[in-house]
Amino acid sequence: MPRVLDQTWQLLDDFADAVQMLDEHGEQETQVMDLVCDLTRKVVGADHAAVTTRRGTRCTVVAATSDVPEALHAIQLEEHEGPTLDAIHDHDTLRSGDLSRDRRWRRFGPRAADEVGTHSALAHVLPLGTKETGALTVYAARRDAFTGDHASQLAIFGANVASTLRALSTQNELVNFRAALRTSRRIGVSLGILMTTRQVLLDEAWELLAKESQNRNIKVSVLAENVIATGGFDPPPDN
Repeated sequence: MPRVLDQTWQLLDDFADAVQMLDEHGEQETQVMDLVCDLTRKVVGADHAAVTTRRGTRCTVVAATSDVPEALHAIQLEEHEGPTLDAIHDHDTLRSGDLSRDRRWRRFGPRAADEVGTHSALAHVLPLGTKETGALTVYAARRDAFTGDHASQLAIFGANVASTLRALSTQNELVNFRAALRTSRRIGVSLGILMTTRQVLLDEAWELLAKESQNRNIKVSVLAENVIATGGFDPPPDN
């Protein structure tokens, strides 16, 4: 499996083990959120990471690895624009390698660079439920810190985080999370196969898988099993 995926799965394993330990000790959701931030920062090699949630019109940073995301969030709220707010609003993944020049956020970007010394940002939406949406956001002082592969890694990790946070509110939280983790690992194996056979990067493999899933109108997890069985998108042979 390509190293970029192998590193992501190792962090997911660490995350699963830590969530189980926290659950066994009766820890609260805030400890899980802190863990999410720490591992998210490691996933993409960022300087800072934060989890932000929005319920109704209230948008709040619920966990962060430092004071920097809080400062950047405050600027976003003041200027009514920014990567985290847009990721939540648009249900999307947004990336910027030079906030000071990014035309999407003409007010937030220059302030982020000048006042906080942050030039790169990557935000991914977290669908937490019918009444709550969140985002994982990472920041870096250097320009062009995050690539398309980083965006794909964050999307994969974020999907597991969202599943975990939703599962923690159910009676079978750990069973549900382990099942979600197994599914994501199988998707990861299929991405690794596509990266090898098609000679593409992670973000390109993810795009191929998602597009084919949409064209065939089947779940990504089902298509991933097909890729594992055949090495590509061809139908599996009849038994």
